[in-house]
Amino acid sequence: MEPYTAMASTTSYQVSKAKERERQLHRVEQLEKNIKLSKASNVVGPINGPATTLGLVLDGTRIKFLVPGAPAYVEDTLEPSDQILAVDGVRATEENVQKLLVGSDVIGSSVRLTAKKADGNHQFDISLRRQSTAFINTFQIYAELLEQLISISKRDKDT
Repeated sequence: MEPYTAMASTTSYQVSKAKERERQLHRVEQLEKNIKLSKASNVVGPINGPATTLGLVLDGTRIKFLVPGAPAYVEDTLEPSDQILAVDGVRATEENVQKLLVGSDVIGSSVRLTAKKADGNHQFDISLRRQSTAFINTFQIYAELLEQLISISKRDKDT
């Protein structure tokens, strides 16, 4: 009876691993479909949104999050909790900061930010170039796909 029990638990384990791998492959297929749709799309940005981005997620004039792969993230100067004081020399307020950041909404156009570190002791200027929103979205899809592939690879090595 003992060999049969061991064999049954091994089979159960193999079935569980196969189901997990099937779920991961399904996720990868979904990501691949999204990438294909993104490549086939003629839409430059969100349908009702700006075509360009700096990759800043704000809470008022304070940076809440930097989008990986976007210009603000790649520049590696701005950090969450930094505050945007001005955009292209115009004082930034909660009411106007989003409009100022979109600016001309032309891919590759420059924007100069004046910001202050969270501790309030250091004010600085930084120049960034607007990037295509669609490019950043595609970059994020590729990054997520890469994470999934790495995860699958690691799990395959463990088996």
